[in-house]
Amino acid sequence: MGFKKYLSILITFVTVLIFVIPTQSQIKPASTIYARRLSIHDGLSSNLVKCLFQDSKGFIWVGTKNGLNKYDGYTFKKYLEEVDDSIGLEHNIVSSICEDNSGTIWAATLSGLVAIDRKTDKVTLFHHDKNNIHSIASDNVSTTFTDSKGRLWIGYGNGELDEY
Repeated sequence: MGFKKYLSILITFVTVLIFVIPTQSQIKPASTIYARRLSIHDGLSSNLVKCLFQDSKGFIWVGTKNGLNKYDGYTFKKYLEEVDDSIGLEHNIVSSICEDNSGTIWAATLSGLVAIDRKTDKVTLFHHDKNNIHSIASDNVSTTFTDSKGRLWIGYGNGELDEY
């Protein structure tokens, strides 16, 4: 390496050290953050939170290892696995939550895709059907996302991706 190239690199390095990297005296201590901790004692279905989402109405949706929860700032409404009830989830582990342009809440679970109509609170479950090419690719849904064009994206534990 030539002397000019070496000198150029050295000057760049020294400039970064002096002007970009802050010194200890420039670092201010973080302000105190006050948080209100919510748990199962406040109505949350589990303290093992997997994902969070705020919908267009301001509700906070919490996906846990034990169901989906909707928080209004005061109380939690739980959507849990219900063995004898078609209203609940089929699997309690919720890994992702999103909302589409019509206000439907979508949740990813290990046993399929869940849609919640916020107007009626109706829960609809979507499963993979090997005889239907238009069904979801797998019941092992790992993530959901809606883009700026209103398309629903679904990612699966097997690496596949669907766009609706």
